[in-house]
Amino acid sequence: MQRLVIENLGKLDHAEIRLGGLTVFAGPNNTGKSFVSKLLYSIFNAMSANPAQARLQRWLAPIRDSVRMLATSEHPSAPDISKILSEMEDLIVSLPSEAELADSTIFSLRGKTTRLQQLLGNSQNAVTEEFRQEGEPDFGHVAVEDINKSFNLLGELHSFEDAWNFVVSELEYGITRNLVKNFQIPNIAHLKSSYDAALYVSLSNTWQVVMSDGKIKLEIDQSSLRTLVGLSNTIYLESPIYWKLSNALKEVQFIPTMLNGSRERERLTAVPGYFYDLAAELRFEYTGDVAFPEVFEWLIGHDAINGKISVSRSGDMSFEQKGRSFPLQTTATGVANLGILALLIERKIIDHGTVLFIDEPEAHLHPAWQVIMAEALFRLAKAGVKVVVATHSLDILKWLEVWVKKHPEDEKIVALNQFPVLNGDDEAFDEKMAKIKGDLTKPFFDLYLDGV
Repeated sequence: MQRLVIENLGKLDHAEIRLGGLTVFAGPNNTGKSFVSKLLYSIFNAMSANPAQARLQRWLAPIRDSVRMLATSEHPSAPDISKILSEMEDLIVSLPSEAELADSTIFSLRGKTTRLQQLLGNSQNAVTEEFRQEGEPDFGHVAVEDINKSFNLLGELHSFEDAWNFVVSELEYGITRNLVKNFQIPNIAHLKSSYDAALYVSLSNTWQVVMSDGKIKLEIDQSSLRTLVGLSNTIYLESPIYWKLSNALKEVQFIPTMLNGSRERERLTAVPGYFYDLAAELRFEYTGDVAFPEVFEWLIGHDAINGKISVSRSGDMSFEQKGRSFPLQTTATGVANLGILALLIERKIIDHGTVLFIDEPEAHLHPAWQVIMAEALFRLAKAGVKVVVATHSLDILKWLEVWVKKHPEDEKIVALNQFPVLNGDDEAFDEKMAKIKGDLTKPFFDLYLDGV
């Protein structure tokens, strides 16, 4: 078990939360369950990427677009420009996945940046002249301006003392951007319960994130980051309604551009970023390799759905059952809820080492189907997936309670957390489960007594 400490987040002034193979956040609405889930997803998602590679590719993209006309022109510098761009891309692509970035790589990129800048500087007049001859002199000036602005990005390479500083800076940027996208807020300061104090998150002393004055500060060592980068994927699942409207929602996605070293503000669309993160994963080619075939076959073969969701080459989703295919929009929402989970298993998006966040998995599910969902998530947790569930379903909690009673050896993988969080709470599983069920059933018994 790991211990997560959170201070000054939303409704949580101070909270100590346990994380395990199957982590359960249980309690009424509006107690902070989803807040913690989205916060953790935003952090883990940023850390599980290759931060150095992500940053360098993001910097190089506008430069590549700006100078493409030169690299393919008949200008004398064109072959050298094309060669240097290719070398820089090769360096970036070959960066190790464990997020280690050698100082020698930074030094090499700096040298290539300087050389490329010199070549482009000598070519700017040629660009302007080329467009003048084509009758578009104004466009030539714009092209030169874009080239100059793009180089302000890679110029930041010279501001870092070492490679590790470069990596941490990208992680801080990634966490900040994820928080804005996933919470759909204009400023991450809105996450704090008190504007006068810092937001603080720490996981078993392996890393800590502090947010003050609207800026993220991350403290982490290379060993801890290497472990996080080794995670195969980080996924956040919420309402299946998003998937029924997926084609329409993709039309409103906003991808910010980067110009002159500044980052354009995210446009708030009310659609959280984690939906688009997962939609992007589904675009990868399906290989037919299933990480957990037993769980997949059990799930799609169950009487509850007895079918599966498929994705076409164009990205359209449909439900296949008994030789027939139905658009996902026309299927029951409960079928979509279970079917999406099966789809992610089938396409190996859920894999060994995946961290799966799932908010209110009981949504739109009949109580009997909630039990199926609970068992599927538990099977994944036992198979090696880190599962974090935020729920107020008595059926899911009761299934978990019964399972642990029948298989007491499995209690060690379950981290049960009661919301609102009671700090310093180290009660046994049975005692905590009894309190959670008491909180969730109280409204029913109050109504029952009123009707007697």
